[in-house]
Amino acid sequence: MVPHLEPRSLWLGAYELSGPELEGRSGHPADRVGIESIRCLDQFSLRDADNETCWFYPTENGDYLCWENQRSLELSPGYPADPCVQQGKIPYERSDLRLLWSLMADDQALTCVGLTYQRRRIEWPVAATDPEPFATWTSFRVDSMADDNYLETSSITVFPS
Repeated sequence: MVPHLEPRSLWLGAYELSGPELEGRSGHPADRVGIESIRCLDQFSLRDADNETCWFYPTENGDYLCWENQRSLELSPGYPADPCVQQGKIPYERSDLRLLWSLMADDQALTCVGLTYQRRRIEWPVAATDPEPFATWTSFRVDSMADDNYLETSSITVFPS
């Protein structure tokens, strides 16, 4: 799932959690710590974050299927998804946070699709969702050798019965 974010209207807070690590816990990092204190490191509008462009759709040649829906999402606090190579505390620097903008061939205007910290994707677990009553399925082809390297082959909007 790739969410569409609206940087002009969202703010971000970075917090440091401290407390003992709880044994045998998995899932969200906040669930693995016996939180004794929370310290705000930074708060700012996403429009003030540094930008980076990226591909979220396949860059390899082939046929693909995409599903889109304007569902409403409530997300849990984000955290770097990939484990860090270094052990211990990671120092926070706002300049290490980047907004990712889609470079998809069918995206006429750039779409903000995520955030990274120190080039690591930030995971935002879904806490609640309220789906829209329809979805659009699109099949497309990627061919780097063709004049038009992105080609939609079909699209259909479906409604639940």
